[in-house]
Amino acid sequence: MRIDRVQKAVRDAGLDALIISTPANTYYASGFRAITYSRPVLVLVTDRPSLIIPELEETHARQRSVIQDIRTYTDMALGGLSGKSTLQLATDLCLEVMRERELTGRRVGFEPTGFTLDGYHYLAEAWKTPLVPLKSTLERVRMTKDEDELHLIRTGAELAD
Repeated sequence: MRIDRVQKAVRDAGLDALIISTPANTYYASGFRAITYSRPVLVLVTDRPSLIIPELEETHARQRSVIQDIRTYTDMALGGLSGKSTLQLATDLCLEVMRERELTGRRVGFEPTGFTLDGYHYLAEAWKTPLVPLKSTLERVRMTKDEDELHLIRTGAELAD
């Protein structure tokens, strides 16, 4: 399973957890592709991964994701200019799960390309423990194709021919 390879890569990087935030990597790790990425999707990779998604995507995620622990956030009544952004709502939920998993003071990584500068500052300020940027690791994991991916590549090549 892909999530197993991702978990191994996280351990090999010396991390206790990883927050995945880029669409290609959240899909790779979870098997869930959001209908729209206008709202953030996060995967918290630990020994028991969590998928953090907008409430509107829950039914779809439960049908597609290999991750069993699916958490949803709602962005109803964001509060206008003084309210929280959807990224902040997703981050808050991710932090809640991280605290449940007792990750405070542990080595937690994040994808620096998946967060805006404001999003990173919000995450870092709320977590209060240094976060470890993990760059290109999941992209290297994705380079090695499993049998299902090879089958799809071959089928696509046959159709193109």
